[in-house]
Amino acid sequence: YVEPCEFGSGTGFYDAIPQLGYGMMFHSFGYPGEIGGDHLIRRLWRDAVLNNGILTFPRTDDPGLIVQTVRAMSSRHYGLGESVRAVAEELES
Repeated sequence: YVEPCEFGSGTGFYDAIPQLGYGMMFHSFGYPGEIGGDHLIRRLWRDAVLNNGILTFPRTDDPGLIVQTVRAMSSRHYGLGESVRAVAEELES
């Protein structure tokens, strides 16, 4: 069961558990336009740990992440009239 909540508004199920390790987890993809290369990368998080119900997610530049090339990929440019249409133009079609 899942429902919306406000952080810190009550006691959560995992709040009383000092540490709960998740091992290796997928963190994120890095696209050519973001990383400045000609390939797609994936970032893996080696030691994901929940501490008293709080998961502190590392930044994409954290040196502890494992970075691997997935495949070659070129950067795409998005712009009106090139690969993106204006909303009004889209509604007309």
